[in-house]
Amino acid sequence: MNTTIETSLENQFLIAMPQLKDSLFGDTVSVVCQHSEEGAIALVINKTLPQTLGEVFKQMNLSVDSLKNPDQAILFGGPVQPEAGFVLHTEKGQWQSTLSISETLYLTSSKDILEAISELKGPEDYLFILGYSGWSSGQIEQELEQNSWLHSPIESDIVFNTPPDRISDQVIKKLGIDPHRISNQIGHA
Repeated sequence: MNTTIETSLENQFLIAMPQLKDSLFGDTVSVVCQHSEEGAIALVINKTLPQTLGEVFKQMNLSVDSLKNPDQAILFGGPVQPEAGFVLHTEKGQWQSTLSISETLYLTSSKDILEAISELKGPEDYLFILGYSGWSSGQIEQELEQNSWLHSPIESDIVFNTPPDRISDQVIKKLGIDPHRISNQIGHA
């Protein structure tokens, strides 16, 4: 199998096709943060956990008063390191550990961004995510060949302004596809 990366999936949505019945990834939309010959890392953005952002801030002894939505759900980013927290956000800032996904989308894994948010000094738009998804070298390319995923450019409005349970339909509609007409049959022309 050829594992050479011809097109990077970074800064792309990764949308699970209906035939992907996996309990972890079925009906998911992920943001691809890194993609190279070594593999890929992404964050699922449409599966919620039972905790809220306000609860997490209280556990970390951070002010909840500054949160625009303390009831915002914590997202399940994937099965790898489910205890690790990530903030997907706009505005680059000066956080200790930030990965640039695009010119307008960043991923920070250091606590200083949460402290800044609690002090009204953080980014305007952000999601708090636990865990991430990872693929080894060539794995995501193989899954794409098997029609397990669609991909499309990320749109920040969908990421930050669409309720998690509606993200999948919105991303698919942006592709010009009626989500109710996607077949779960695999085929190649």
